[in-house]
Amino acid sequence: MIDKQVALVTGASRGIGRAIALKFAREGLAVALTGRDQAQLDMVAREITAARGHKPLIITAELRDMSQIAHIPQQVMKE
Repeated sequence: MIDKQVALVTGASRGIGRAIALKFAREGLAVALTGRDQAQLDMVAREITAARGHKPLIITAELRDMSQIAHIPQQVMKE
């Protein structure tokens, strides 16, 4: 049973995806960040950790590649 809401945010390393991830974290949701740029995802994760005290899950993936997308939901549920 999941006892906390989880937001899986694609494109979370910059722009609208980053803003959405930060908003969800401020609202108290656990956040899973996905995107191509590991360094940028790490920066967003640090912002969330500093603001909310919990570290989000980071999944680096090229979302135009279906083979990389397939494992993401299972990884989020596992974590």
